[in-house]
Amino acid sequence: MKFVIAEQEEIDTALSHLLKKKYGLHQAVVLAGPDLPAAAITQRLGTLGAAVVEELLAPGMSVGVASGRVLSALADALTRLPMLDVVQATGAQPGMDFAHNSIELVHRIANISGGKAHPIYIPMWVDNVETARNLLREPNVAAVHERYNHLDALITGIGSWDPPPSRACLKPFPTSGAGRPWPRASAPISVPPSWTSAVG
Repeated sequence: MKFVIAEQEEIDTALSHLLKKKYGLHQAVVLAGPDLPAAAITQRLGTLGAAVVEELLAPGMSVGVASGRVLSALADALTRLPMLDVVQATGAQPGMDFAHNSIELVHRIANISGGKAHPIYIPMWVDNVETARNLLREPNVAAVHERYNHLDALITGIGSWDPPPSRACLKPFPTSGAGRPWPRASAPISVPPSWTSAVG
């Protein structure tokens, strides 16, 4: 598959190649690091991400969608998509701008594709594992959770868990003696079990 992206000068081709080689990726596209305010970089990332997504996705795919500012900018920049099943890949984060929330993004992207949205109306984190298990027993949540095993693609962000830049962590993590943050005593409830190590 070959990407055709109009503004090639915005792509750091050398770093894209190194990233692809280091992690064994089929494709990597890295935005060149312009000296711009964060909001402008978010918009550029969204525009570039939308171009890549429009090239990658094919009719009938099942696509997971997470949340965040860059994903919201990506959804804003989308102009066309094939018919897709769009699956909410994370629960909703309290305090996050609704436009950046996974529930809203799933519906926005499904509307562009003319496909079906599969939302889950649950929080991203709960206080304990038992609560997470109880939520996963709910039929609607379990049905969406099962779809994670059949995703063809996942649209997600990679960013900081350190506030204030991150919107994923709305209160400080406690730290270990080495100054490294320990995960909160909470459980992710909307990612597949095989993904929990990447989240926690």
